[in-house]
Amino acid sequence: MNHLITAVVMTLLPMTALAVDDTPHGTPASTNIPEAQYPCVDSQSRATFKLAAKDAKDVKVDICGKKYDMTKDADGVWTGTTDPLVEGFHYYFLVVDGVSVIDPATEAFFGCGKMSGGIEIPESKEAAAYYTFDKNVPHGQVRECKYYSNLENAERRCFVYTPAEYETSPQKRYPVLYLQHGMGEDERGWSQQGMMANIMDNQIAAGKCVPMIVVMDYGNCGYSFGARKGETMEQFGASFTPIMLEEIIPFIDGNFRTLTDRDNRAMAGLSWGGRETFQTALPKR
Repeated sequence: MNHLITAVVMTLLPMTALAVDDTPHGTPASTNIPEAQYPCVDSQSRATFKLAAKDAKDVKVDICGKKYDMTKDADGVWTGTTDPLVEGFHYYFLVVDGVSVIDPATEAFFGCGKMSGGIEIPESKEAAAYYTFDKNVPHGQVRECKYYSNLENAERRCFVYTPAEYETSPQKRYPVLYLQHGMGEDERGWSQQGMMANIMDNQIAAGKCVPMIVVMDYGNCGYSFGARKGETMEQFGASFTPIMLEEIIPFIDGNFRTLTDRDNRAMAGLSWGGRETFQTALPKR
């Protein structure tokens, strides 16, 4: 046995594999689980989905609230194709006899206030270059960090991007961007769905962005407004601002080599995260 590696041998029961369609209706989506041929996307940006559910009576694909009927073949496999979809990332569900479920052929993402399926409708290589992994540029790291919130009396988590040079420039300090997700998403969104690390790596390498630390924390708005009885629009997500100012910023400054003055600290956000940015950085007087 290699003296650097300890081997743990486990006996696994054989699994029955689902038959794979050798002629998919397009290119398998980049968001699929390994070796899954469906869902796939054709040259017109239409997505085709398949599901083996021989006992189901009705199956639909639900993408952003628009539902597409699926049809069942003699083997009990349901197939459905959408209209052309907008390029980019989409959350979706399969609705089986009225029950909304995640497609077992896709990776799962937190969106719409729940774990969801996701599908990437590809752009051209040129248009997608800014967020595509480039083997020829230096790559930073995304770290999962946990800390205790005294305001919430609970554990919290953030994801922190550090630029490629962070580990090799131990005396250097960096500006910080606090980047917030939208309603129904959480601190994973920018890193997973948003490909933030690829964007930062590519922008820094191209000289379009200075090396910086990016912090992605939970904005306390990971559900749809109205889910909590009696909660007003002003209350929705508002508990994040004191946590940001009193706990997140001190935690980041205490654990990373940051520049701590006003000119080197920024905040931005998507959708409701943009509203939280205004509430936190530009409060009404």
